[in-house]
Amino acid sequence: KANALVLEDPAVFVRVSEYADSSINILARCWTKSENYWTVYFQMLSDVKKAFDENKIVVPFNQLEVNIINGSKE
Repeated sequence: KANALVLEDPAVFVRVSEYADSSINILARCWTKSENYWTVYFQMLSDVKKAFDENKIVVPFNQLEVNIINGSKE
Protein backbone atom coordinates (compact mmCIF):
# COMPACT_ATOMS: atom_id res chain seq x y z
CA LYS A 1 0.00 0.00 0.00
CA ALA A 2 2.99 2.30 0.47
CA ASN A 3 3.81 2.20 -3.25
CA ALA A 4 1.93 5.00 -5.03
CA LEU A 5 2.09 3.11 -8.35
CA VAL A 6 0.09 0.17 -6.95
CA LEU A 7 -3.64 0.45 -7.64
CA GLU A 8 -6.07 0.28 -4.73
CA ASP A 9 -8.62 -1.66 -6.78
CA PRO A 10 -8.35 -4.56 -7.11
CA ALA A 11 -6.95 -5.00 -3.62
CA VAL A 12 -3.50 -6.41 -2.90
CA PHE A 13 -3.60 -10.22 -2.59
CA VAL A 14 -1.22 -11.99 -0.16
CA ARG A 15 -1.56 -15.69 0.70
CA VAL A 16 0.57 -18.67 1.70
CA SER A 17 0.90 -20.60 -1.55
CA GLU A 18 2.99 -23.60 -0.52
CA TYR A 19 4.67 -25.34 2.38
CA ALA A 20 7.93 -26.45 0.77
CA ASP A 21 10.87 -28.49 2.10
CA SER A 22 12.79 -25.56 3.56
CA SER A 23 10.39 -22.67 3.21
CA ILE A 24 6.92 -21.30 3.37
CA ASN A 25 6.20 -19.76 -0.03
CA ILE A 26 4.09 -16.63 -0.03
CA LEU A 27 2.27 -15.30 -3.08
CA ALA A 28 1.77 -11.54 -3.22
CA ARG A 29 -0.05 -9.86 -6.08
CA CYS A 30 -0.76 -6.23 -6.67
CA TRP A 31 -1.99 -4.38 -9.70
CA THR A 32 -0.60 -1.38 -11.52
CA LYS A 33 -0.86 0.28 -14.91
CA SER A 34 0.92 -1.60 -17.69
CA GLU A 35 3.51 1.14 -18.16
CA ASN A 36 4.49 0.85 -14.48
CA TYR A 37 4.72 -2.94 -14.35
CA TRP A 38 8.51 -3.35 -14.34
CA THR A 39 9.07 -0.39 -12.04
CA VAL A 40 6.63 -1.83 -9.50
CA TYR A 41 7.99 -5.36 -9.97
CA PHE A 42 11.56 -4.40 -9.09
CA GLN A 43 10.53 -1.93 -6.37
CA MET A 44 8.48 -4.62 -4.66
CA LEU A 45 11.36 -7.11 -4.75
CA SER A 46 13.62 -4.50 -3.20
CA ASP A 47 11.03 -3.47 -0.60
CA VAL A 48 10.42 -7.07 0.49
CA LYS A 49 14.16 -7.70 0.88
CA LYS A 50 14.56 -4.52 2.95
CA ALA A 51 11.61 -5.48 5.16
CA PHE A 52 13.06 -8.96 5.68
CA ASP A 53 16.44 -7.51 6.63
CA GLU A 54 14.89 -4.96 9.03
CA ASN A 55 12.91 -7.74 10.73
CA LYS A 56 15.85 -10.18 10.78
CA ILE A 57 14.03 -12.66 8.52
CA VAL A 58 16.59 -15.00 6.97
CA VAL A 59 15.94 -16.68 3.62
CA PRO A 60 16.97 -20.34 3.90
CA PHE A 61 19.18 -21.74 1.21
CA ASN A 62 19.35 -25.40 0.26
CA GLN A 63 22.32 -27.18 1.74
CA LEU A 64 23.83 -30.44 0.62
CA GLU A 65 25.92 -32.59 2.92
CA VAL A 66 28.37 -34.89 1.14
CA ASN A 67 30.09 -37.77 2.93
CA ILE A 68 33.03 -39.31 1.12
CA ILE A 69 33.69 -42.92 1.99
CA ASN A 70 37.10 -44.28 1.16
CA GLY A 71 36.42 -47.30 -1.03
CA SER A 72 39.95 -48.76 -1.00
CA LYS A 73 40.45 -52.31 0.31
CA GLU A 74 43.59 -51.52 2.22
